[in-house]
Amino acid sequence: MTIRPALPAFAAALLVLLWPFSPAPAIERATRDASDILKRADQLLKDGKLDEAVEAYSEAVAADPHNWKALYSRASVYRQLHLPDLAEADTDHAVAAAPRSAGPLLARGVGRFNAKRYAEAIKDFDAAIRLEPENTDLYHWRGCAYAQSDQCDKAIADFTKVIEHDPEQTGYHGMELYNRAIAEHTIGRLEDALNDYEQAEKAGQSTTNARAECLMDLKRWKEAEEIFNEVLRTTEEDGEENQKTRYDALRNRAVALAGQKLYDRSEADLTDAIALKPDNLYAYGTASWTRLFAGKVEEARDAGLKALSIDGDQLWVHLNLAHAYLLGGHFDWAKSIYVQDKDKRGSWGRNGVQIALQDLADLREAGVTSPELARGEAFLKGLLPAPAAPSASPSPSPSPTPAE
Repeated sequence: MTIRPALPAFAAALLVLLWPFSPAPAIERATRDASDILKRADQLLKDGKLDEAVEAYSEAVAADPHNWKALYSRASVYRQLHLPDLAEADTDHAVAAAPRSAGPLLARGVGRFNAKRYAEAIKDFDAAIRLEPENTDLYHWRGCAYAQSDQCDKAIADFTKVIEHDPEQTGYHGMELYNRAIAEHTIGRLEDALNDYEQAEKAGQSTTNARAECLMDLKRWKEAEEIFNEVLRTTEEDGEENQKTRYDALRNRAVALAGQKLYDRSEADLTDAIALKPDNLYAYGTASWTRLFAGKVEEARDAGLKALSIDGDQLWVHLNLAHAYLLGGHFDWAKSIYVQDKDKRGSWGRNGVQIALQDLADLREAGVTSPELARGEAFLKGLLPAPAAPSASPSPSPSPTPAE
């Protein structure tokens, strides 16, 4: 079921910025003079005196050309001054200044990660891991870069390495459980994700919304509803943050209630959510889904159109609208959207056809009986690629092993 954009919003979800640096011991060889200058430069940067900080970092580099920290710190100031070429040159010089240390590679990789240059960041982390294969910081950051690159299986492997290396001794353990849960959730390993969310919660991470959404994806509607009930009980006071939290909880609880066929209560939650944020697409998009289950096809269509008038680039809402057209007797209109969205990617790595087929199966399972469902399913299955014919193997060679 598609009720929100696909989960790989890792820039918001992954707790990467809390991770500490562990500079390599081999880098601690700056001269006393360079060290004193570096402290002064750091204070100037902290005080917001960027021009003076650049001058001080330059003095530190002149005093010790191998001081990669001074080079990397100066690069960070150049970024604040919107001088990306100078920043890039300094990060490259930092790596060259200490070729046998993982520290500069980690620092450059993090900078490239923050610039969303994930492939380059992964190369830096790979090189650093070859130098320091036991440094868990490197696996953490590479896992985050893999996750942002839609390589969730590799991200899970790296997060697992960190978790196993740090068995519950620090707060980072809970953070990495949370990161692994998001990666698992993203590719549809829901039971694994739920277990990690629960373990991360015990380790001190707040996982309330993600855990509840995972329960909904598992169709454990009542458990999800109870979580949202508690969120709404604790956010009754005024305030912008409480309003945002209540909005998300209301629209998500509406889905949990619709899953239990409590359509009137679901509609009431959506009405309250829209009252909180009348120009936000998510409540309308959610309504376009829940109203299909309630048999309110025209209302589902109207909600989908409203959501897309706010943001037209939402695969999940496109498909909800297509389903409303299908059930409303506009088969050609539904076909047009299915064809247009067939190759777009959504949750759990599925394409538009796979998501639409699952949606129709969910509607059927919930008791929607329109004959148009079978017609839509037949059309969507025709959009799936034909299975590849097995390659011929000359006798007496054995048959090829089936792909997993």
